[in-house]
Amino acid sequence: MPLGSGTKEQVTLTTLSNGGCIEIRGLCLIYRPHRLARNPKTGAKVEISAKYVPHFKGKELRERVDFDA
Repeated sequence: MPLGSGTKEQVTLTTLSNGGCIEIRGLCLIYRPHRLARNPKTGAKVEISAKYVPHFKGKELRERVDFDA
């Protein structure tokens, strides 16, 4: 999609839906592989699937986008 042909959100959604990649400065995705965990209450084993989790490199960006709130 040529630059200036839509809003940032439209360009981002179109790029991602077409299988492309975008870059957001200060953000990286960390791959967490499939693993077995334990439920602390019951002691039962639980499977956790592989996933990508966001990690913010800068303190200011991390504080502005607070996922735990």
